[in-house]
Amino acid sequence: MKKILIILCLCLTISLIGCEVQSVSNQKTNDAVVEYDEDVFSIVEDPYKAEVARSFARGAQKIVLDKDLHVFRYWGGGSGESGFYFSKKMYTDKDKAKRELALPERNTAINVTQYKIPKGTTLIYGNTANMVGVEGFGMKATGGAEQYFLPNPSVAEKELVGKLEYDHIEQTVDELEEVPAAAIQ
Repeated sequence: MKKILIILCLCLTISLIGCEVQSVSNQKTNDAVVEYDEDVFSIVEDPYKAEVARSFARGAQKIVLDKDLHVFRYWGGGSGESGFYFSKKMYTDKDKAKRELALPERNTAINVTQYKIPKGTTLIYGNTANMVGVEGFGMKATGGAEQYFLPNPSVAEKELVGKLEYDHIEQTVDELEEVPAAAIQ
């Protein structure tokens, strides 16, 4: 009882001097224990919090968009066009995309879809974690690039869809083939 009272007094003292106390959770995923800020990952469904937290390097933040955000999703092979993770960066090299975004081995990253995430959406933003040594990821999945996690991918509006031609190093978003959303299934 005495220990609980001391902890409560410490928390009250810290809050009175303007410091923020964060709720940190530990959850075991595979063989690793993942520590994450409960407030940041509060928008993720409980069974997936540790997995999503593991995909981010330290320092991830929960943000609310103050304007529309245009992002890309790299996909192919065993990864579909729709998903939770997005990047603001337009890659012209699938291997670089796979490495920097720490994509799983099943994702060939031969396709890209540009989306618009609307103003007011809450998502998680941060750098991708190094996934080398994690089951399902290759030895080159080093991470480090910025990424966004969108808990409800249905709010993302499809803008452009294309197959990346990695032979053309200077390819830009304008060169991607625009396909009507109704034609994509």
